[in-house]
Amino acid sequence: MVKTAQKTLIAPTILPSIKKTRQTLDLHQARTDLYFLGKEILGYEDAEDVPHKELCAFIEGPEQYKLLVGARGIYKTSFGTIARAIQVLLQDANNRALIVQNTTENACMSVSEIRDHFESNEKLRNLCPGLIPEKVRSKKMTRWSNSALQLNRPGIYSEPSISAAGVETQLARRHYTHILGDDVVAASRDDLKEGGIIILRPEEVEKAIGWYILTMHGLSIIKRDRTKRTQVQFIVNRWGVKDFAQHIIDNHLKTKERPDGFAYKVMGTHREDGSLLWPGVLSEEELDKIEQSQGSWMKSTQYDCKPYAPSDRGFQPDWNVYWEGKYPPGYEDGKRKYRIYALMDIADQLNPANCKTAMVVLFVDEVNHIWVGEAIDEKIDTVAKLKLMRCMINRYEDLNAIHIEENLHKDTLKHVVKNDIKEHGIYYGIRPLKHKNRNKDSRILRLQPHHERGAIHIKKSHKHLLQQMRDFPFSGEKDLLDALGYIMDFIRGPVTQIKLKKPEYKRTNSISGKQIMEDIEKTSVIRWGGGPFKLQGRSTG
Repeated sequence: MVKTAQKTLIAPTILPSIKKTRQTLDLHQARTDLYFLGKEILGYEDAEDVPHKELCAFIEGPEQYKLLVGARGIYKTSFGTIARAIQVLLQDANNRALIVQNTTENACMSVSEIRDHFESNEKLRNLCPGLIPEKVRSKKMTRWSNSALQLNRPGIYSEPSISAAGVETQLARRHYTHILGDDVVAASRDDLKEGGIIILRPEEVEKAIGWYILTMHGLSIIKRDRTKRTQVQFIVNRWGVKDFAQHIIDNHLKTKERPDGFAYKVMGTHREDGSLLWPGVLSEEELDKIEQSQGSWMKSTQYDCKPYAPSDRGFQPDWNVYWEGKYPPGYEDGKRKYRIYALMDIADQLNPANCKTAMVVLFVDEVNHIWVGEAIDEKIDTVAKLKLMRCMINRYEDLNAIHIEENLHKDTLKHVVKNDIKEHGIYYGIRPLKHKNRNKDSRILRLQPHHERGAIHIKKSHKHLLQQMRDFPFSGEKDLLDALGYIMDFIRGPVTQIKLKKPEYKRTNSISGKQIMEDIEKTSVIRWGGGPFKLQGRSTG
């Protein structure tokens, strides 16, 4: 009886203390361990040590800027956006987190999930009772909605504790301690092409990039202490070779020269050594089912985190044939016959997303092999376009005309070229290129048989052309390829192997003046494709 009485008296005083201690320990662990917060407090029961501890370690790492490219279904949003937003508020009630997605509606859905946790998740509510406003319990809080959540905090700020925004949202005079970007670009049904391939509209990608460049930096906090500056992260899927992730990869990754750039992590379904990222869920059998139901392109981009399915590329890099020099072999010594062309794709000034001018200078030999001498694409105005044409005419003495798309030739350059020729005294012809009701991809696809047979010779310095070939048809930039594709309008006959013939010499006793003149006229026709060779009115400087 004495022992029982002692237990009855002691229990009410010890148990609350143990419970409080446990809550303190859980709160400390939730502040420092994102995986614990998500799995034990927020209820992500299917999460496993592998791979989710790795994912969480990257998200809560010390880097100021982070880019995570991850497979679908691995809890990227759950841990990286929902749990992370809650964690930064547990760490410091004065923190302000902005959740950004491709639309405001989607961002509000994320804030709504966080709101549900604060309203209904007893584990979280018991963990931080002082953080949750009393009015929330009676649901009379005015700054408590799916677009903004205001928690108890000692500081006074104009920004809510958590806010939602889309890349189209205009935000001014606001500053956040954390910016959490999640799927800032997403595909729509209009982006779905034949074969299950998705090609994002360039304007959607540019909208997200524009928000990143203009708005995000204006929302950031800049302090002398770098640890107190705004932390920025983006969690994205791959959608192609010119998506938002690629913009960050190409321009803003952390390097020796750019120590403040983005830390970068890829969590595709397979690791670099070929092992599975999450074998318990995304097994080989499951991935095979995904590929069968969604197609190889979706599996490659959304699960393997590659910008395209390698088997779907129109121009395989293994087929590339390289050469170097100003002129192809046998051109200067006349051992082989070539026709030279300059083809130009003028930028569409009405479409800012596609405002590069592309020009290629090509040599076509007697067996229909194409040798790319120049491949230039730049954002230039009309004056610079004229200068580019003059430069190519001067550089290649056998080049006497520029071929330009017919509609643009008529509308843009018809009169200015004539004036430019008179002003500079450099005479060349302008020839129209007729699209013949073929779209850009159709013109480009005509090059594939040539490329596969090794009949297109490219310089390694033509990096933009090589990239467009590698990324076709998934890239929005195809101007150089389009200009190159027009050469098929001038090629007649099949591609054959290159065979160099040894010159035959015939001994003659005498040569007449008539024979000499005939040889000169014949040579001029071969080299210039016209009548007798004349230099009148032409500058070769």
